[in-house]
Amino acid sequence: MKRTVKSDNTPLVKPVEKVELSEKHFSIRFFIFILLAVFGVAAIAYSINALLTKESGWREIKASSDKGVTCAGDFVFNYDLGSSGASATVEYKQICAIYTDEMRRAYELFNYFEDFDGVSNVKYINDHPNEEIEVDEMLYEAFETAEKSGSRFIYGGPVYYYCRELLNCDYDHQTESYDPRKNEEMAEYFSAAAKYFNDPEQIGVELLPGSKIRLRVSDAYMNFAEENGVTVFVDFFWLRNAFAADHTAETLKKSGYTRGTISSFDGFCRNLDGSGTEYSYNIFSKQKNTVYLAVKMNYSGPTAIVMLRNYPMSKKDTENYYSTEAGEIYTPYVDISADNAGVCKSSRNELVCISDSKGCAETALLMIPVFISDTFDESFLENLLDEGINSVWCVGNEIRCNGSDLSFYDLYSDNEAGVVFKPEYVGK
Repeated sequence: MKRTVKSDNTPLVKPVEKVELSEKHFSIRFFIFILLAVFGVAAIAYSINALLTKESGWREIKASSDKGVTCAGDFVFNYDLGSSGASATVEYKQICAIYTDEMRRAYELFNYFEDFDGVSNVKYINDHPNEEIEVDEMLYEAFETAEKSGSRFIYGGPVYYYCRELLNCDYDHQTESYDPRKNEEMAEYFSAAAKYFNDPEQIGVELLPGSKIRLRVSDAYMNFAEENGVTVFVDFFWLRNAFAADHTAETLKKSGYTRGTISSFDGFCRNLDGSGTEYSYNIFSKQKNTVYLAVKMNYSGPTAIVMLRNYPMSKKDTENYYSTEAGEIYTPYVDISADNAGVCKSSRNELVCISDSKGCAETALLMIPVFISDTFDESFLENLLDEGINSVWCVGNEIRCNGSDLSFYDLYSDNEAGVVFKPEYVGK
């Protein structure tokens, strides 16, 4: 390694000249110093106050990062600050505290792979089958909602475990390890597991008094689990954000905060406002390989809206979808029946359901049979109508719905692609 030799061509440097500072006018200089210091402190205080002070009107509420990891990154929460007459700044702090706490609880409670001190979450429940466990109110209500729906969705853990791996693939050839249509061994495993988790005699969650539950697993299923490395018996999978939105919305309402809307990137929306203010919701439609903003739906009042779709719409969707070079899209919407367990499927590109009496989670659980299916049965939507759930779906270049009280704002009469969207009421 070569060393650099210092050059002899050193530039001439002028000798240092010492100058003594005059002590005259010391009081004036000291006064100016104090004045500038006060001005600087005031400027800093003003800047901090400007950052902390919130103006009235619609503002986005963001969860604080001071209390640990939350699932707020999946949501957008907008609130009309100051509409109650209270200070917008005070409201923001109080609402932010509630929102942060609920988003943190949701992240920890529905977590299937990570433990947290003092938290009996989904992972803890899976690790302690057949034991009586006291759980948080949010998780207890989630199990209660799933039980009420009659769905076996939450018991598909053995399938969801590998579905996540499928959606996280980086290359097409990797999908062959998890797609039961391409991997006979995986298909046999999914089918065998489905026969257990679809049978209420083999597995179920018992709801006990005092916010306690027991994950009941039969000896036969436990033996199967040990032989096949099953560690996840129950899992809320893609419904986590639905439960998070519902519980956060109800907690805010109980605290008197009702002028807001919480929406997740994966299709769950809760509006809290009962003032009669009219809102709009964008409904998209995929035609061939293009996703259009088809129509704006008008609505008012406390409402739950769920949009299930079989295509990605944002960068966040990279975790929920995997697209092959051939154009096939894998989705989190997998069949859990014994005959087709693990197969991603959807009867339509998208389906939107709206309810003013049910939350997002219950609405989504009731949508599953018609959406995660090989065929779209419009008559099934009449059953949803009886449950207080309106539906909106696209057929070709038309918007169809089965709720006569729904109204739409038609964005396009005739766009460049020749797609014309006209609302058509179907059913009751």
